[in-house]
Formats: sequence, structure tokens, C-alpha cells
Amino acid sequence: MCGTIPTGEIFYEREGVKFSVNAEVSIHVRNSTGQMHPGVVVKIDHDADLCALSVPTFKAAPVKFSRNSPDIGDEVIALSAPFGINSPTMTLTFTGKYSGKSGKWHFYTIPTRPGSSGSVVLNKKYRGVGMLNAAFQDIETVGMGAGHEETQQFLRSIE
Repeated sequence: MCGTIPTGEIFYEREGVKFSVNAEVSIHVRNSTGQMHPGVVVKIDHDADLCALSVPTFKAAPVKFSRNSPDIGDEVIALSAPFGINSPTMTLTFTGKYSGKSGKWHFYTIPTRPGSSGSVVLNKKYRGVGMLNAAFQDIETVGMGAGHEETQQFLRSIE
């Protein structure tokens, strides 16, 4: 069924009691006018925490990706909906700096809270340079996610 992901049967055991759960996840994408569109997962990269969706009824211009990764200190921008804060006539726009990489995480000084995940990180020319996937719980002005190289590699894998 379009817009639904069967997650299959998940087994749990706790204190000698075994049980299983069958689950489905329904995915819908809301456009800037508030209309909901069903989507399906095309590909997931669990290591980079990236997911590509197909939303056939949603029409929007694609985001172009930069040929170059940002340098530490470069200004970055994210259009985001932390805690679901958005409306058809409003989009929160955050600016910050690219702060480099530690382990698999790239760091951006962009406020990031639940609802920000999946926001593309743009350079000052509005070209994609990464994605927001996580935040520090106690430092809400630091976002983390996939960097330029990981995002580009993921995008190439679904073309």
C-alpha cells in the first residue's frame, strides 16, 4: 500500500515473557500549503542516518547540491520545522556555521530539535552541503548529521 512501510514482526523478551509486535508505518509529507501527500521509502542508509522518499504527488523544484564541501566557519542555512513549528505561510530559517567533523558526525551551529531531522543544510548559495539528523539534548544550538560527502554518495546510490 502506498505510504505504508511494513516493518514486519519484531520479537521481544523480558523477564521470561516473550511477545511479538507487527507494525506498519504510514508516511505522509506536508507541502507548504498544508496538503498531505503519501510517500514511500526508496532507500535507507542506516550508517549515515539518511532516508530517501518518493512522493509522486508532491511537486517541487529539487535542491541542487554543491560540488564542494563547506570549510569550518562557512555560513550554513537550514529550513526546518522543530517541534512541528510551521504553517503554509511560514517556514523557520536558521543560520549558523559549519563546525567540522568528529567520527561519523558533521556539526553545524544550527538550532536542532525534534522535527528538524531530515532538514537539508545549505551553503550561502543555497546549495546542499549536508543534512540535520540529531541534536545535543542540552545544547540546542548544535545540530549534527551527514556531511557533504556522505549525502552526495547516498544521492548517487539512488540515481
